[in-house]
Amino acid sequence: MKIKKALQFGGYDWKILDIKDGKALVISENTVSTRGYHTSSDDITWEHCEMREYLNGEFLDSIFSAAEKARIAETVIVNSDNGSATGGNTTTDKVFLLSIDEANQYFGDDTARVAYTANGVAAGWWLRSPGRSSSYASLVDYTGGIDVQGGGVAISHGSVRPALWLTIE
Repeated sequence: MKIKKALQFGGYDWKILDIKDGKALVISENTVSTRGYHTSSDDITWEHCEMREYLNGEFLDSIFSAAEKARIAETVIVNSDNGSATGGNTTTDKVFLLSIDEANQYFGDDTARVAYTANGVAAGWWLRSPGRSSSYASLVDYTGGIDVQGGGVAISHGSVRPALWLTIE
């Protein structure tokens, strides 16, 4: 099988970041929506945030067909601390956001991390790692730089760039 750098799935274009054990780690080529990481400015971890609930609920159910959902692997997600901000418990998810470490690992530089909205505007996008405290979430800014200090979790204009492990056919 010839390995591609991108694919279409669930109506979106996805960038292939890694291939392991018959699965491909993919991330949406660009942002898919704009929303807060969480609706209130509480201390929150990935395990309990509304972004996780949205991605593994409404997004998963409304974007993918039953056959496509069957190809999305449940993945153990390690949620590392960021300085003194706790990353929280390990979770099992079908759809997730990249962590700070993964955004560094899978993209060669800031330019490679730049993502665009449907209108073609460069946009910052959420990461699942905490920011400077547990009421902040780290993000990739519109220039592709990783902001480990992050933005307040209730900021409603953060963009969503989901990732998932997909079984290769």
